[in-house]
Amino acid sequence: MTAIREYGELHSLRAAELEQRIDRRADGATCVEDVIDEDDRHPFEIEVELRVADERLGTTRRAPGAHVDVVAVERDVEPAKRQLDARALRDELAKALSERDASRLDADERDGLEIVVAFDDLVRDPRQRPADRLVVEQEVRRRSDGRVRHSTPFRPRWTGLKGRCGAHGTWFAGRTEPVPSSAVEHALLDRYARLIVEVGANVQPGQIVWVVAEPSAAPLVRAVAAAAYERGALFVDPWYFDPGVKRARLEHADPATLGTVPPWYGKRLLALGDSHGVRISITPQVPPGFLDGIDPTITGRDALPALRENFQVINARTTSWTVVPWASREWARRVFPAHAAVEAVELLWEKLLYVLRLDEPDPCEAWRARLQELHDAGTRIDERRFDALRFEGPGTDLTVGLLPTSRFSSETPGMQTVDGVVHAPNLPTEEIASTPDPHRVDGIVTATKPLDVEGTVVTDLVVRFEQGRAVAIEGENAGALRSRTAVDDNASRLGEVALVDGSGRIAKTETIFFNTLLDENAASHLAFGNAYAISVGPEDRDRINASQVHIDFMIGGDEVAVTGLGADGSATPVLRGGIWQL
Repeated sequence: MTAIREYGELHSLRAAELEQRIDRRADGATCVEDVIDEDDRHPFEIEVELRVADERLGTTRRAPGAHVDVVAVERDVEPAKRQLDARALRDELAKALSERDASRLDADERDGLEIVVAFDDLVRDPRQRPADRLVVEQEVRRRSDGRVRHSTPFRPRWTGLKGRCGAHGTWFAGRTEPVPSSAVEHALLDRYARLIVEVGANVQPGQIVWVVAEPSAAPLVRAVAAAAYERGALFVDPWYFDPGVKRARLEHADPATLGTVPPWYGKRLLALGDSHGVRISITPQVPPGFLDGIDPTITGRDALPALRENFQVINARTTSWTVVPWASREWARRVFPAHAAVEAVELLWEKLLYVLRLDEPDPCEAWRARLQELHDAGTRIDERRFDALRFEGPGTDLTVGLLPTSRFSSETPGMQTVDGVVHAPNLPTEEIASTPDPHRVDGIVTATKPLDVEGTVVTDLVVRFEQGRAVAIEGENAGALRSRTAVDDNASRLGEVALVDGSGRIAKTETIFFNTLLDENAASHLAFGNAYAISVGPEDRDRINASQVHIDFMIGGDEVAVTGLGADGSATPVLRGGIWQL
């Protein structure tokens, strides 16, 4: 333990006195009054508040910088020199706070902050410190008794700040949720962006790239933009969808207006298709459970951010597209409710890094190999030319008819545009999918995982089909699904049947993600609504289901047997115990 002399030199003579001074303050609440000496509090708080207020266009509320754990101990450093040299750090703090708040869903969620700076950057002259090394994080670390947790303090020269040295050489001052999460360092974020751009969307030189995300995913959006421009993209167009605004609409707007979508939304998407561009969707855009407390029959009326023109563009095959995940705090809390927010985010990122194969030496090559494996499995099923598939398990006895040209594999692994660009629509993916006959679905099916319907989580879902149409939809919050499947005449019919075996990485996590992108790739599933034209031959494309919606729900698992039925009445095992039988 060291302290700082009057002129900034380190020594160990005042360690006991300093430790006592800090421990006495550590038992108080985390706020400026408890950790800043009165002589130093006023200029620091005023400086930060003014700078942050300017960045927030005149917001008068007290700046979150006032909650930073900072200790200015008498005689730590020469006061005049401290005020001069700390100015650069204050500028960085104000800038980082502004950038963080720009990506927050709720500006009121500012209950304390953590400044994270590389330790080497703190102990050098501020004028030599890189301007982009400061990060603002969330969640005050507390002990089991609720008190703020302090590690052995030190005094970085020139700053008067108290902190602790983390495992990776970073300096912390009181909070923990990074933006991006500390589980995703910049190098790994760039690695993820490269996977999205090269394998997921396969961006080509001269293309316009449309990226849709919610605000907290901004770090990934920026990394994707950089990777896309490196690949020769003409323009990257980020579109942020704020789920808080969606909730405000559902709570306060006239319910009769909830189906209204400004016409330029769809025109923008159609224009992207006309230009043969790229669509990258970062999910979730509305976190699971975000709309809890609102009548599910009301939430089902507002489909945004989904657009009715989406499948028109998909089936025209003019764009390469992909859907990928981002671990937001709200989503992580739903998946790991027993953990603090920061721990939940870290746990969710651990799962995502595994299922995205970012732990592989070359994730892009790993995914090309996995897509080939899935393509081969689909080819084996196509060779049997089944007339229907039968699903049998607890609460399930369902027969799904297939069209004569229904196929589970296409020309290449993944999808291919009319321009010959091969892309992976989902990352991660573990499924092989086809288009069923929308008029030949009969029986009852019980969902094996919860279903997120644009922010409303449906559980214990049971659906009964007659002659292709869902005639009964029951379960907790099932009203949201009933509303969505009533938007048009074909929304209650099936547009997809997909098979998933147990060898995929998502199933191995044994985690319910409350996110269709992940959960549908852990279990065989069906989808209400619109069908993929690419999954049938040209002669059957006028027979596939057409709808404004496409809603996947999971029905598979080790206890659900899948059998292929031939037109001659033969029955061939396809999946047993989650293992391919072909």
